[in-house]
Amino acid sequence: MDKYLEFKEIPFNGKTKRFEIISVSSGDTLGRISWYSQWRQYTFSPSYPTVWNRDCLDAIINFINKLMNERATNSTDAIFKKEKICTCTALDKGICDTCIEFSKKYKNV
Repeated sequence: MDKYLEFKEIPFNGKTKRFEIISVSSGDTLGRISWYSQWRQYTFSPSYPTVWNRDCLDAIINFINKLMNERATNSTDAIFKKEKICTCTALDKGICDTCIEFSKKYKNV
């Protein structure tokens, strides 16, 4: 939570997270942060009509950066590198047994 903004996670059954941005002072929903698959990143969608100052935009950017860092740390690719497991591109074709076993272990990542 920021001085002026609360980032409240919205229940969602997908792989990525969604958040409402709520004004601490009024309780109004000011926007949403969600995964934009075309850009492969979290994005901010402001509610209409809202006006944003630099401090609040900085808080949103910092929150999105935190989400992106968490995603990079917890992604399958990061786990492959951390555990020094084969990182071949054959996984989709089912060629590499190491990758197949690893993907079964971390299928929800």
